[in-house]
Amino acid sequence: MYRCSYRLLDPVATGARLALACFCIFISFPVTSALPYQQSPIDQGDGYFSNASAGAQNADNFTFSSSVSLESITWWGSYDGADTDAFIVRILSDGGGTPGSILQDYTPSSVSVSPTSLLDVANAPVYRYDYNLPSAISLLPSTYYLSITNETLNFSWYWLVGSGGDTTIWSRGDDSDPWIQHGTADVAFALNGTVQTNSVPLPGTLVLFGIGLWSMRILDFLRRRHHARKGSFSLEVGILTPFSF
Repeated sequence: MYRCSYRLLDPVATGARLALACFCIFISFPVTSALPYQQSPIDQGDGYFSNASAGAQNADNFTFSSSVSLESITWWGSYDGADTDAFIVRILSDGGGTPGSILQDYTPSSVSVSPTSLLDVANAPVYRYDYNLPSAISLLPSTYYLSITNETLNFSWYWLVGSGGDTTIWSRGDDSDPWIQHGTADVAFALNGTVQTNSVPLPGTLVLFGIGLWSMRILDFLRRRHHARKGSFSLEVGILTPFSF
């Protein structure tokens, strides 16, 4: 004779697998949001002369607490008089509290220049500069430094001071010189892109997670019911197994 029944798979292991699968789905949906970092320009503010050819480089620090995809950079500055623009934009690593090695070095051929309603300390008009990076760069959570110089023909460009940072700035003359912290000010710039934040559960994910938990309860109930019945016959779920009497 053949007799069949169901031998339930281990409900704890099965439920755990379901819960683990749902949990993996639960954590696999990162959320991105706009990067809002900005050190705002100060009206009637002073400026730092920034021209590498003239031995004047400046850098300011910024810190990310999450991974960031940086897409564009904005800054503000002014001139002593009419001049041409030839910017050098650099992103540097943290060298233990000072600017470290150069991570990115740009000499943009196209920077969008827009007049603003602001004036610097000498009542010269302040301009806004927007530069879209050739391609987005990924920056891990860390401290970085931004250095901008303008290789103008008449050595007349000043990087406007800003607010919203930690009031520290670094300077050096040449690339081979050490950076020196000085002053109690920030320079004005903004970083644009996307920042990755903590994952949040999607509605469908919560349903799957609930299914995993309820599956554990149902399987446990069926196991208890099965053991309460007399007789010994066995079947993997959905597979008949012959027994002789």
